[in-house]
Amino acid sequence: MTATGVTERPPHRHVTTAQPPTGRSAHGSSLRRTTLEVCRGYLAAFLYTPLRVVSHFVPKKPDLWVFGGCRGEDYADNARHFFQWMALHHPGVRCVWVTHDADVLAKLQERGLDVASTFSWESTKIHMRASVAVTSHGSTRDLHRFVLGGGTTVVQVGRGTPLARTGRDLHAGPIHAGPVRRFASWCRGMLDHLLPSETDRFDLLTVASTHAIPNALSAYGTTRDRIAVTGLARTDLMVQRQLRVRLGPRRVLYMPGGLATSFTHSSFDALANLEPSVADKKLEACDAELFVPLGDGHVPSSDSLRRLSMCERVHLFECGDLHHHLDGFDVFATDGSNTFCDYLLLDRPIIFFRREELDAVADRERWLYYDWDWLCCGPLVRTWDDFFDAIASALETPEDHEADRTRTRRLFHDHVDAENCRRIHTAILEFRGDRASESAAE
Repeated sequence: MTATGVTERPPHRHVTTAQPPTGRSAHGSSLRRTTLEVCRGYLAAFLYTPLRVVSHFVPKKPDLWVFGGCRGEDYADNARHFFQWMALHHPGVRCVWVTHDADVLAKLQERGLDVASTFSWESTKIHMRASVAVTSHGSTRDLHRFVLGGGTTVVQVGRGTPLARTGRDLHAGPIHAGPVRRFASWCRGMLDHLLPSETDRFDLLTVASTHAIPNALSAYGTTRDRIAVTGLARTDLMVQRQLRVRLGPRRVLYMPGGLATSFTHSSFDALANLEPSVADKKLEACDAELFVPLGDGHVPSSDSLRRLSMCERVHLFECGDLHHHLDGFDVFATDGSNTFCDYLLLDRPIIFFRREELDAVADRERWLYYDWDWLCCGPLVRTWDDFFDAIASALETPEDHEADRTRTRRLFHDHVDAENCRRIHTAILEFRGDRASESAAE
């Protein structure tokens, strides 16, 4: 072993705010930018202005595409899977992955991949000539935003199906900005207009289902013709190999974080109340092992780490691209991670853990696109005892809640095959062809 539209129909690309006016991101504190980072970004954008202007006049190469993801810190998620698919199925197109992490850069170079450091001169030339730029976590983090522009089509393949509100939808609810915040927002808007590289931009957005379109229109202020229902690139491989056979204990994945970190914007210990002896006893009884990934706000305390060292069937692990391994688990447990939407494609048991953090937020409905209780397509548990009992039941009778899983899967996925990358590629070519026709007509 995971905005504000400036016009009703933007002339080139839709613009979203790089940071919600609330000062917090719906995806956790890891996505927040400090004031110093924002100021440094505007300064760099100003210094790069001559190159950005030149980039608009540099001819684009149809056979050069650039990819980035995970805020430039990793090689994972939808952008990675589409990058790999393109390299395999369209060798005539040069696909380059960019990252600003030295370790990731070295590892990918060792594997023989076409990779460049995001802000290097080589990457600068690539971004100025690329006809397509693909991002999963936003153009301001994944790509060389300071020179990206002109005729380059920016494609946002996303981080999955959003459960918590994002973009402009963070304004929903009773919160009203005061005069100081409104003035600061106006100043920020003027800066973003003068230095557009500091705002996340895309020409084409891909989503997994028709049901996701209204949320995308609302959150990003874009238009329907800029949204393609293709499915998620990262689920193709999982669907292809889901029937593989494994030996040994059955595996259960508990993915903490999700909605809990959306509300608290801080780290938490998902295993604080876990008793090692009880966990081992109950997991051994059903011949299972529990795997818990680190990240997304989940940081076990020293006490939890000490207790976990005595567990034989509970394992902490780090995994840069967990979606690459979802089909290796027999049961998925979550307290709100949108990864459960991907797991629905396997039609395997899902357990929903109702964490205290979620109950503590009285206005959680303001933060969510969906009623969380309605989304539950499996047993809803609140204690570790109930959690382990639910695991045993799910392993014994995996067909339970099958109708609920089918209902939710139809909500989140229009496509259940392994052809999402092909659809994304087709959507990009069609979009560029349509835009080329419009430009010629003008």
